[in-house]
Amino acid sequence: MRVDELLPGLPPAAPDETPPGEIMPLVGYSPFWLVLGITVLAVIVAGYLVLVLLTRPRERVVEAERPSDPPVDLVRLRDESFARIAEIERELHAGVVDPRSANEALSSLVRRYVAEATGIPADRMTLRDLRESPLRGTTAAVEQFYPSVFGAEPAHDLPRSIQLAREVIAGWR
Repeated sequence: MRVDELLPGLPPAAPDETPPGEIMPLVGYSPFWLVLGITVLAVIVAGYLVLVLLTRPRERVVEAERPSDPPVDLVRLRDESFARIAEIERELHAGVVDPRSANEALSSLVRRYVAEATGIPADRMTLRDLRESPLRGTTAAVEQFYPSVFGAEPAHDLPRSIQLAREVIAGWR
């Protein structure tokens, strides 16, 4: 006997419907839901991994101490520089070098001396870089040398250039 026969008020059951108490057939789900579930789980696991990796204590990298440069012997450096200035002056008076070359040698000498004495790379700095640096005496001397080295006509105030080079070198103690 069927349920709809026992209860006359119920509509008759459809022929393909499973009667009560019977096992229901499997319902097919779209593969989209499986892919979505796996993706959500993967995102959660990846989030935890990223969180752990970003918040773990980092190892400190210990830099190897580089050997310090030996202290500069300013007295020796100053004496060598004064000797080179005297040599440039002698070469200029003997006609071995022209005024442009003398100013170029003085500029190079002053820049190299300041670089070795201070560690500031004055030998590789432009005039603009020198103006922005704390090297005021060096900047004034190089400004004196520039027109003679780079100008169309070399300046003829070589005694002033030589004096400035000596002042810069003498100024470093």
